[in-house]
Amino acid sequence: YNLFGKATIPTKEGDLSVRTQFYGGQWGAPGYLNRELVQSGALKPQAAVNSSDGGNKELQNVTVNYVRGDLDQALTMTGFITHDVFNRFADFGGGQRLQHEDRTTMGLTFRKTWTGRLFDMLPSQLMIGTNFRNDSVEVMQSPTINQNPSGSPVRNLSFTEQGWGQYVQAQVQPLPWPKFTGGS
Repeated sequence: YNLFGKATIPTKEGDLSVRTQFYGGQWGAPGYLNRELVQSGALKPQAAVNSSDGGNKELQNVTVNYVRGDLDQALTMTGFITHDVFNRFADFGGGQRLQHEDRTTMGLTFRKTWTGRLFDMLPSQLMIGTNFRNDSVEVMQSPTINQNPSGSPVRNLSFTEQGWGQYVQAQVQPLPWPKFTGGS
């Protein structure tokens, strides 16, 4: 299934837009063949190693954008949150196993742009911004038979990663055809 949506709301000071995305799906994957067995003729290239291999995925995403002012002078803000659940059942020769990941990612970005003329002559632009991202992840791997648990998890981890960054970018256009850009 797939559901997408977008709404833009003009406000007194700027434009606010909200985008959503929701989807899910499942698939089959009839296994992974041993190359040596195929090359020796002991296994046909079309053989299904484990017909219950496959998986499923569901994702939900909401993104909010706010733009204040025209784009040449704008203050922009973007925030998002994504929730992604992924299950993969695969037999690589030692029996089927489940790889499960449940990840929530959220972030914010703020940016201000100034466009004008340097020394009242050269077209130029300065952009500064900051962003933050947080990933919360739970992963688990366990043995399965026909997509049913057949033992204790061999891996079961939870972790959170966070990142925060700042940036600056400057552009100068001394002639109509070259533009110089630098940033950090």
